[in-house]
Amino acid sequence: LTFEGPGQGEVIRVQKIPFRYDWEKVVGPVLDYATKRPDVDPDRIGLWGISMGGYLAPRAAAFDHRIRALIADSAIYDMAHEQVSQFRQGFPDPQNVTREDVFDFIRENKDYINKDMSARMNNSTSMDWAMTQGMYVFGVPTPADVMLTYEPYTLEGVIDKIQASTLVCEGVSDSKLGGQSQIFYEALKCPKTYLVFTDEYCAGEHCQMGASALSYQAKFDWLDEQLHP
Repeated sequence: LTFEGPGQGEVIRVQKIPFRYDWEKVVGPVLDYATKRPDVDPDRIGLWGISMGGYLAPRAAAFDHRIRALIADSAIYDMAHEQVSQFRQGFPDPQNVTREDVFDFIRENKDYINKDMSARMNNSTSMDWAMTQGMYVFGVPTPADVMLTYEPYTLEGVIDKIQASTLVCEGVSDSKLGGQSQIFYEALKCPKTYLVFTDEYCAGEHCQMGASALSYQAKFDWLDEQLHP
């Protein structure tokens, strides 16, 4: 069963509904539908989140325990992780700068942030895409607002509520959302498995792009172990 939630596909393009951080409100109705189908075993439900879904799916699983198996691919503990890390370096004492401090700084300096980001976007195709797409899917008017949107997108204080058996995936060369899988894995209190994809067979990039067959085999084998009859 595949579905489009807020910020994705026709939901953003046609219905104009942007992303939301509380993804349990999205998955809940999907599971309500699935569990009413005669061909679905309600005790064998898995949820697989890819890319940003590495935050969204775990967030849903933390609050909806009908999910018995969870794949975080790649796992995201905090959507603002890289943003906060970069901003900290601009403070006089980076070690003592909190996540809240960074978001307060962005709120108080939106004009400066937007001017700086505009210059960066003019010189970087990837930055231009990230901010333009962010404004679109989050439904906000400026790059600074995109950054502020990430504030509630964290599993801090939430991840320990996950009960489903969880597969945590990491690509050693993930250039998009890498570097958080170990933090994510260590914070889990549920049965868990850590799966690292290397650059052998081109599997180390974001969501194993370039090695889908290898990736799917590993994940479906794990699902078979968790949800066997």
